[in-house]
Amino acid sequence: MFGIVSANLDGLIQEAIGEPPIFQSDGSSIRDELDAAARAAIRTLVIDLDCLAEDEGLMALRSYRRRRPHTRIILLGINRVPGDSVLARCVSLGIYDVVNIETDGKDEEQVRSLILSSLQRQLAQPAATYADAARWDIYDSPFSRVNKTVKSIGTEGANIKSVVIKERLIGTPVIVITSATKGSGCTYAAIQLAQLLQNFGKVACLELQHGDSAGSLPLLTTEHVEGVFQVKGMPHIDFAYVKRTTDVTKQKKYDWIVVDAGYWKDRSDDTIDEWERATVGCVTVAPSPWGYFEYLKQMDSISRHRQDWILLLQHPSAGQEKKIKQDMAEYCLPIYSLPYQPEVFSLSDETAGVLQSAFHQTLPQSVAKKRITFRFPWWRSS
Repeated sequence: MFGIVSANLDGLIQEAIGEPPIFQSDGSSIRDELDAAARAAIRTLVIDLDCLAEDEGLMALRSYRRRRPHTRIILLGINRVPGDSVLARCVSLGIYDVVNIETDGKDEEQVRSLILSSLQRQLAQPAATYADAARWDIYDSPFSRVNKTVKSIGTEGANIKSVVIKERLIGTPVIVITSATKGSGCTYAAIQLAQLLQNFGKVACLELQHGDSAGSLPLLTTEHVEGVFQVKGMPHIDFAYVKRTTDVTKQKKYDWIVVDAGYWKDRSDDTIDEWERATVGCVTVAPSPWGYFEYLKQMDSISRHRQDWILLLQHPSAGQEKKIKQDMAEYCLPIYSLPYQPEVFSLSDETAGVLQSAFHQTLPQSVAKKRITFRFPWWRSS
């Protein structure tokens, strides 16, 4: 099921799709049009970049992505170049499918043929990744993940742009967990998830440093800890308190990386960087009215850096879970409820089942489920 947003190229787009779209608009009232599109079950939405030229269009697109995070969006542009602010801001929203047509030296018929063939090729391919869109992600956008340096050379002061993609952890799933409210259990969730993942390989469970404040992970051992450490009974999990994941992953190969990013309000540039480039983002929420209200206040700033995340509710009541799921239904975010479990090193079957459901798209599909239980008399969960 397809949707089209274009004023002048809609006929060509429909020809490339090969079937009538279930949604079509000309972009003249982009906010209302994308609001209407969000209410339709569109699998792939093709948008002419000319419809997003104004800030209103980009704001509408951001709202659409938040409500429909799993819809594939393909951007169609004519003669766009790296540094284009609209494209850079689209990439910052996690939209990586870009079809750019260069018209220099081509007549109208050649351009039409090129648009048609390029769109058909893009539609036939799997959804693009950040690596495919990195060339468009330049610091014209405030949320860009590419460093740009500009220097002048020669007598005419010609500007030379040197684009360097930030280091990314290619091939290793990275799950970043942040909390929308203090005490809503992102450290707890990270440790529980790490216990599940140790069934599937070597795990790094990392806590990001926030200034000079003391972290929670070093409290897991009675020994003085610097760098990577392990907890008795967990040989497949390395714990560490770091500024960046690369502080540890440069030294050792891991199959899984779980990052405790802490309270979202205390985020640093490093926190944002880890959140943006993670394979999966996760937000823990206290289900009390106050805790949920705090999450709602954080949603806008969270969504500026990532459009999709998993919501983990910390042992809500049945009424709290029902109300939050109803309230969040329009955003299409997956929501899971973790059961009450006071011992952080005791992974129950119930908790393991919830985590396997929450991260089923990331976990191996053919590995048998196992129950892992650890108890330490000296540990008291807070």
